[in-house]
Amino acid sequence: MSHALSGHGRVAPATRKRVLRVAETLGYTANVHAQRLASGRSRTLAIQVAGFRTATSQTVLLPDAAYFMDVLNGAASAADERDYALLLAPYDVEAKRLHPLAIDGAIIVDPAEDERLTTVQPDHRIPVVTTGRPTGGQVDLPWVDNDHARLAYLMLDHLAEMGYVRPAVLATTASRSYVVDIFEGYGQWVRDNGVSPTIVELPEPPTERSAARAAKRLLTGPDRPDAVFATYDRLALGVLLEARRLGISVPDELGLASAVDSDPLRWSDPHITAVHLNAERIGREAVQLLIELVEEREPTRRQLVVPGRIVPRASTRGTPTASSAHATPS
Repeated sequence: MSHALSGHGRVAPATRKRVLRVAETLGYTANVHAQRLASGRSRTLAIQVAGFRTATSQTVLLPDAAYFMDVLNGAASAADERDYALLLAPYDVEAKRLHPLAIDGAIIVDPAEDERLTTVQPDHRIPVVTTGRPTGGQVDLPWVDNDHARLAYLMLDHLAEMGYVRPAVLATTASRSYVVDIFEGYGQWVRDNGVSPTIVELPEPPTERSAARAAKRLLTGPDRPDAVFATYDRLALGVLLEARRLGISVPDELGLASAVDSDPLRWSDPHITAVHLNAERIGREAVQLLIELVEEREPTRRQLVVPGRIVPRASTRGTPTASSAHATPS
């Protein structure tokens, strides 16, 4: 009976259906504590958003970004559907500190190069999945991600279609895999189109103020770009504020786009073109992949690419109705 209710073991489909029908009629619900004792698992997962320290050395547990909230919401929903709890862990936590909590596995969101969960001792090892590819010298971990290089190329094609021929990239640190991928897509595009590259990197944390300072240098220099593609929504907003202060019209004199979408970009004046990354789906897929590993089932895919799409808006002379014109394949 337990195999029929849990979905595990060798039980004929017809038998499983009859058992489930009787259980539903009787109002049966599984005893979670008994399941934990039988399986040896806590049914608790940790999720860690790769953070940073501010200029005052304050640790940021959860960066102020809609993308991360959407990933967390998707992950929480998927965990709940499978009767798992989800625990938010500090970005610099070690696996051995989670060991007393009997965590079954962990997800690292947007990994950088220093997540200690990926360099644990064998006696504290737990399954780990990342959203965004691991970088640096980290171990080969299963991951869920977008094709950021392809999406960056598509965004630059959109800018070219709208008449912008000298795009620059304003980026956060290249320790994040999505920034590395955007650089790759941008590099390929400028080579294919015979354009001189202009990349400006900013230290973390990314802020509107730091973006505005960088934008001032870009927009008042001798080789002013006619478009800026920012790797983060707050950077795009900083560029918009500085362009307005300098009297540069967006989109007439400057195109502006972001590699990450958010509500502020949809509310700004003008609305800012962005990439929709399907962040909630990324969170869901990561949890489903992690649970397969926790339950010792071989995943169908250890590397999953979630499609994204370009959402043209007024900041690039685009229109919302064209949002499905540029998309990565599923």
